[in-house]
Amino acid sequence: MTAEFTSFLLMGGKSRRMGQNKAELLYDGLPFWRRIASALAPNVYISADKGSFPLPVVKDERPNCGALGAMISCLRLCPTELAFFCACDMPLVTRALPEFLANSIPPDAQAAIPQAQDGRLYPLCGLYRREILPLMEAQLQRGELRIMRLLSLCRVTILLPPNHWQLRNINTPEEYRQLLTEPPTRKDADRP
Repeated sequence: MTAEFTSFLLMGGKSRRMGQNKAELLYDGLPFWRRIASALAPNVYISADKGSFPLPVVKDERPNCGALGAMISCLRLCPTELAFFCACDMPLVTRALPEFLANSIPPDAQAAIPQAQDGRLYPLCGLYRREILPLMEAQLQRGELRIMRLLSLCRVTILLPPNHWQLRNINTPEEYRQLLTEPPTRKDADRP
C-alpha cells in the first residue's frame, strides 16, 4: 500500500527562457498544468499567485521567493505527512512517480528526490516530509532560495525511478518542439 501524500503543482515560475507561460503549453491536447494535475489526482493543489483553477489554490505567503517560498506555503497547509511537488513544466509525470518515491523513502529521510539516468537531480519533482519545514524557513530567512542548497542541509535519499522517462522538463522553445516531435514511445513508457 502506498503511503498517503498530497501533490502540489508549482506554477509560479516566470517562464523567461520559454517566453510564454509554460503551464499553458499544450501536450496531447491539454495544457501542461491540467495534464499533470489529472495524472496526480486525487489530492492535488495548485501553487500559483494568479489565475483561476478548478482545484484548491495555495498562494505564496511571501511572494518573489521562488520555489522555496511556494513550497513553504504549501507545506504549512499540507494535510498529509508527505508532500509531492511537481514543477508545471514536466508534462510526462504520472502518479507512478510520487507513488514510487512514497514507497521508497526511508523513515529517517526528510526528502526523496528522483535522479535521471544521466545523474541529474529533480528536486522540483520530489517528495518532502512536513518535518522539513523549519529547515526551509531558516533557509529562506538567510535569503538562500536554491532548492539544491536545501538538499545539502537535510536528510535526503536520491532514487533512480523505474519510470525515469517522466523526468523531462520543458524550459525552452526548442525543448518544447522536441517534446512534440519526439514524444516518449510506448517502449520508453514500458522501460524500467
